[in-house]
Amino acid sequence: MNKILYGSSNLIETGKDNEIQATTLIQLSGGIDSVYVLWKWLVDNPDEYCLVHHIKLIDFEQNYNFELEAVDKILRWLDNKGLKNYFYVQNTFDYGNFSSVIPDSEICGFHAGILLRLPRWKSINKVILPIYDNAPLSLLWHNNRLKIMEIASKRSVPLFSPEKGCYSVQNRYEVIHPLVGLCKTDVIRAIPRELLNLCWYCRTPLNNKICGTCHACSEVEKSLEKVDNDLLLNFITQSELKNKKD
Repeated sequence: MNKILYGSSNLIETGKDNEIQATTLIQLSGGIDSVYVLWKWLVDNPDEYCLVHHIKLIDFEQNYNFELEAVDKILRWLDNKGLKNYFYVQNTFDYGNFSSVIPDSEICGFHAGILLRLPRWKSINKVILPIYDNAPLSLLWHNNRLKIMEIASKRSVPLFSPEKGCYSVQNRYEVIHPLVGLCKTDVIRAIPRELLNLCWYCRTPLNNKICGTCHACSEVEKSLEKVDNDLLLNFITQSELKNKKD
């Protein structure tokens, strides 16, 4: 894929981006949850800029190219809608021949911490994470992600000040969880269907297509079915009411 400057990233290339400060970090996998969170933030915060970060995560599941292709299509869609108030950065993490892996969220936490430590992004004071509050195992991984992010960023690690003779915390950031209280069905119902169709959520692609059987595919299919049934029921109800009036 040729190098494309999404959003306002052309300013980074020309060195003119220092005048615009990002306030928020959003990590984008190309999946439904992170895409929804990004889209909603861009719409709700037209006067702010966020830093969008994607990791090309190379592991045994071999779905990284599908995610990268989805991210490309998603950012093009956002740009075409005029939602360009973001900078985009990307890096690669390769497990190589490691015999096992750790949760993706912990890898994300480490790389987010690195970004938060960089002088260019010191203005970022919010990190948005698309985590639900109804999955105990995911919450455990999420807490590990927060700890790793804090250590890597050195943002909220107490620093000793000889002048003051005490420890102080500098440049803290707020972690925001916009999906708490929601479920996958709520997100699928809210996100534009055109944008939803660009997302990639399958964990184990088969013949270059979604497998339809992994836990991620199953979750999305169930939610889609419920949303479509609700839309159909609403359409039937509205039609019946219209017929009665006529």
